[in-house]
Amino acid sequence: MSLWAMKYIGQPWTKDCDCGGWFHKIQAEQFGRDVSGILADYVRSPLTAAKLLSGDISDRYGWVPTESPIEGDAAFMSRKSRPHHIGTVLVSGNEIYILHALEGVGVVHSSALELSANLWKIVSFYTPCR
Repeated sequence: MSLWAMKYIGQPWTKDCDCGGWFHKIQAEQFGRDVSGILADYVRSPLTAAKLLSGDISDRYGWVPTESPIEGDAAFMSRKSRPHHIGTVLVSGNEIYILHALEGVGVVHSSALELSANLWKIVSFYTPCR
């Protein structure tokens, strides 16, 4: 796992800094990206988040879908059919992990297997237009 990610793991989830808030912070601090338009409303319902994440973010925010995510890309996740959770892709060897914040837990990194065991499904990956 990337050493830079270690400083985020264990940080708290709060209403002011939930999964979207941590996504913003990590994107700005580690990748120099201003993603303030994506999930700007930190205190939102899962339904509102699902509507934002299921829209076409390539038109609205300049990110495009990818089948080959790289470190720093966005991962949209769901426990149902529509995405309502976001995290940042980490790459270690050939394995993809997601750095994301969970209510009551805080910032964690999860493999696809760990996500699945906790009933999360990665719905899609997005990468910034280059």
